[in-house]
Amino acid sequence: MYYDLTMNKTETNELRKVVDIIGSCAKVGAVCGVSGEAVKRWVKLGRLPYTEAIGKTKYAEKLSKFDRKISKKKLLDTVQIRIISK
Repeated sequence: MYYDLTMNKTETNELRKVVDIIGSCAKVGAVCGVSGEAVKRWVKLGRLPYTEAIGKTKYAEKLSKFDRKISKKKLLDTVQIRIISK
């Protein structure tokens, strides 16, 4: 089984909006339990990691609970995953 990860091209970077709302990559990382550097990677890629799409992590849920201006659906929409079998 293979995963094909693609970024959902949206007009604005939802993760950049999250950083702006919360204040910094380090603060977003603290909410999610990851480093600020990890959050910087998410912002650069414009998406949450694939672990969010397959249910291993709940970053979108944690962030939307932290601040109601953050949309869980919009964050999850940044990651699209297609399962490709041999």
